[in-house]
Amino acid sequence: MDLSAFANSGLVRDAVEHCLERVCEAAHRMGDRAAELMPGQPGGDIRGMGNRLQDLTSLCSAEQSL
Repeated sequence: MDLSAFANSGLVRDAVEHCLERVCEAAHRMGDRAAELMPGQPGGDIRGMGNRLQDLTSLCSAEQSL
């Protein structure tokens, strides 16, 4: 799937967003144990990705309603 097809498929975008949200939530639930459970991974960045996704989703929704 290329970027254009991805951008034009609401179903695929929603599925990817949902999967990323699950990853963020799991990282959030690990809390301080994230460094132990997934060494070398940017746990704080992964947890923070959920907020960035929500911001982007809100921005995209607002642009689509214009």
